[in-house]
Amino acid sequence: MSDRIPTFDRRSRAIVRRIVKDYVRPYLWAFLAAFVCMAVAAAATAAMAAIMEPVVNGVFKQIDRDFLYRIVALVVAMFAARGIASLGQHIAINWAGQRVIADLQAQSYAHLIRADLDYFHNNPTGALISRFTYDIVRLRYTVSDALTGLGLHFFTVCFLVGVMIYQDWLLSLIALGALPIVVGPVIMIGRRMRRISEIGQVEAGRLTTMLDETFHGIRHVKAYGAEDYETKRTTGLINHLFGIYFRGFRTEALSYPIIDLLAA
Repeated sequence: MSDRIPTFDRRSRAIVRRIVKDYVRPYLWAFLAAFVCMAVAAAATAAMAAIMEPVVNGVFKQIDRDFLYRIVALVVAMFAARGIASLGQHIAINWAGQRVIADLQAQSYAHLIRADLDYFHNNPTGALISRFTYDIVRLRYTVSDALTGLGLHFFTVCFLVGVMIYQDWLLSLIALGALPIVVGPVIMIGRRMRRISEIGQVEAGRLTTMLDETFHGIRHVKAYGAEDYETKRTTGLINHLFGIYFRGFRTEALSYPIIDLLAA
């Protein structure tokens, strides 16, 4: 199974490059606006961490009321900035992401409808429909939700690490030294998730094809009394798909204790 990983990775990179070149580039301005908003929100989060020490010293040690009022105003301003930036980020990234998906769906359909009849004979209807439903849903998540989380977390980590190094560079280097211990398992989990996702995609297409064939041929099923056979066949595939999805959820759950370890 490990032999499949490099091939899948190369194919994934090629698909990503093509999507970026053909579909993302026209809306690059919206993505850039979203990333600017992410940077502002991350900077506000890091600023909150940076003022904790002066807050403790000025308010609890020196009992400086004027300083307290200034800090309260600063905290409100930073929360407002982070809220406005988060709003702008979500609007921009989701508009651009959904626009990319809509363009991809329209172009895919225009290309598919002009394909030869042999292509439709060699590819089950269910598999083709699955590409417009299951695959598009996953791509929609990748373009909007995953990209948002990745960008925001990246900027937040960068700003927070900057605050750490500014406050105590030696302790920061010691803390960051634990990263390689955690990165390895996370990469392994990511590769396993991609394999499971690829298998689930194929099996979901099979299920859609099976349902399409059964419903279109329901007269023959009734005529030959094949209800029990079709039920057993479909239930077996559904249970098989459940096992694939559950294996994916179980693998994803492994990342949470690893992230908790990193946080500790």
